[in-house]
Amino acid sequence: MRASATALIRRGIGVKFGTLTHPFSLYPSDLRNVGFQGTRHFSSMLRVDFSCLNDIHFARFLFREMMRVRPRPCHSMFNKLLNAVVKMEEYTTALYMFDEMRQLGGPIDLCTMNIIINCYCLVNRVNFGFAMLGCILKLGYEPDVVTFTTLVKGLSLSDKVVEAENLFLYLLDHNLSVTDEVMLRTLINALCKEGRVEEAEHVLKIMVMRNISPDVITYTTLMDGYSSQGQMEKAKGIFRSIVEQGLEPDIISYSSLINALCKEGRIEEAEQVLKAMIMRNIRPNIITYTTLMDGYSSQGQMEKAKGIFRSIVEYGLEPNIYTYTSLIKGYCKKGKVDEAWCLFHEVSRKGLQHTTVTYNTMLHGLFCADRFNEGWKLFNDMEADQQVRPDIITYHILVKGLCADGRVAAARDILHQLPSIGLRPDVPMYTMIFDSLHRKGLIEEAKCLLKEMEGNGLKKDEILERLIRERVEL
Repeated sequence: MRASATALIRRGIGVKFGTLTHPFSLYPSDLRNVGFQGTRHFSSMLRVDFSCLNDIHFARFLFREMMRVRPRPCHSMFNKLLNAVVKMEEYTTALYMFDEMRQLGGPIDLCTMNIIINCYCLVNRVNFGFAMLGCILKLGYEPDVVTFTTLVKGLSLSDKVVEAENLFLYLLDHNLSVTDEVMLRTLINALCKEGRVEEAEHVLKIMVMRNISPDVITYTTLMDGYSSQGQMEKAKGIFRSIVEQGLEPDIISYSSLINALCKEGRIEEAEQVLKAMIMRNIRPNIITYTTLMDGYSSQGQMEKAKGIFRSIVEYGLEPNIYTYTSLIKGYCKKGKVDEAWCLFHEVSRKGLQHTTVTYNTMLHGLFCADRFNEGWKLFNDMEADQQVRPDIITYHILVKGLCADGRVAAARDILHQLPSIGLRPDVPMYTMIFDSLHRKGLIEEAKCLLKEMEGNGLKKDEILERLIRERVEL
């Protein structure tokens, strides 16, 4: 990078993202009190495979020895150690190590500072990452694509997607050769997660115009973004773009397209896509099959869903908890609770762990079938299961079941107990109990419930307003 380009970056980043200040004074550098308890000798470090290092105490011991010996090991060995510490998610330790290296004259290069920028981003201190960029420039190094990709990622992780996009476009506008496919993918993923999919596609088009060719993963990320917003035609358009660009769709691309078609209820088309995958020698995985099976289940086509389930086993794949949950949901929706109940118990026999969603699905099925005793027993089992925790949806199901069983007082008890377990009752829950009180002729209690709801800072929604009007007319 030319000197003028470096100056341009310094000025531009300073204007857009603030002064590039020095971050080190905010981190203590004394590692003497975090030692390794043992008698290993430094010579063993030469045989260490840093990629397999997973003992933070030994990592600290190695660092102290590497700093002590003369001549010190080269940059690359320190960088491998720092990377190993970051992989252990010991970010603060990595920052301490870097500060010690800085103060005691340890070997530091651009790669070292990129690792530290990544650390700051991972601890949600991207502002310190930009300060490190200032240090890179002051020391005469040329920031590279890793530097700026890490900063774009850091801004995205800190929910500063607008700033990430501004940085990316700034680099493009000034023709600085520090943008690549990884940075593009990072930004597109962040924009899609924020629901700004059109902007993400605009960024992609800019990159294509600049002769940076997006890969299949980037297109698939954009496809998923449109699919999650219900814009299925655009999602399918992105899939066509993959083919038009001469790229080969992969398992993730096909699975994303199948998901988009299933959400539209076009299950037969989704199955044709599955067959096309197999013809191209792309083997569907458990996610692909589960997505298709869930499409059939959501439409109540349980025979076809069960057929997909059998195909999973025939192809040597292991059904996972999401596969079972999809079938359980489908059977409950069709009112075939016995079939769902058998599958629910099969999960444990297969050595799989129930999730909160699985419990909620089965609870809802039992209560909808007026099988209240079995539902309550299942809820007790859920509370005893150390691997799951009832959530607000669980209690919605319980309140709805109690109201349907005429036990509105018990439903109110649950409502009042929720704050003690860290959950907050919401308007739909109050609406269910309000309706049940009115049906029982407990008008004054229903009015008190509304006052209680408003006292808790909740406002009536459209459904509750309409219900109140209907009850007044009666």
